[in-house]
Amino acid sequence: MDRHLILSEIISILNQLEKEPRNKITRTEILTSLERKFHNNNFTGMDKAIANEEIHLLLINNILMIAEEGVAQREYLSLTTYGKECLKKGDIVSLDSMGYLEQIKISLSKVDPVILDYLSESITAFNRGLILSSTITLGVASEKAMLLLLENFCIYIENSNLKNYIPKLTDQRFISQKYDSLKEALEKLPKEVKNELPDNYEITIDTMFNFIKINRDATGHPKGGGKDKLLQGAYLQAFKSYLTTIYKLIDYFKSNKLQVELLKETL
Repeated sequence: MDRHLILSEIISILNQLEKEPRNKITRTEILTSLERKFHNNNFTGMDKAIANEEIHLLLINNILMIAEEGVAQREYLSLTTYGKECLKKGDIVSLDSMGYLEQIKISLSKVDPVILDYLSESITAFNRGLILSSTITLGVASEKAMLLLLENFCIYIENSNLKNYIPKLTDQRFISQKYDSLKEALEKLPKEVKNELPDNYEITIDTMFNFIKINRDATGHPKGGGKDKLLQGAYLQAFKSYLTTIYKLIDYFKSNKLQVELLKETL
């Protein structure tokens, strides 16, 4: 069963909890409600495990707290003040760090460990409500991926008429400058090469790279910024697609070499 569907139903249960006099609930009661909602047979052991993980994330995120111990050592859960505010605003967002990273490892078996380290840190910080830290570490993961793309593109063009771009891609101080040079060089690739690259790669990479960088830069500035949890959650969710597109390009550049004489009008 889809994790987001389970979380959505848990949030519905918590919304109902606000209307009840006792304002507390046990984990068992939440799971029982889910079983009734999804008709027992459709709510598997794996679904129950996911539900328990989502409840755990809600506790870590300070949405829920342990209210008191009930009978037979059952813990009652209740909404925190912060949790009540989040429910009203509709901005409860959580990410399963292990499941998220496993999906990336399965789809991208050779993903760089540095990217995974910073991405894991970003998700952990996000789930603990440390949005500034999450924003900065996601920015580092993004820039590491971009540096790998730049490195492989340089190897790809080293025997072509585009090799004059290599100093711009390697020696410029700021990664934004290097990225601008990469965009310019990609535009000059022959049409037959562009047709072999992933669909809409320019839009996916350009949008995410710039948004993540702008958010990270604002966060790292003494004036402050980057505290929007919903926005950061959206960036984390979209990062998988962004990273997959970058690695598709890297794989293409690793498997091919550009050895064509480009027409003068393309330079």
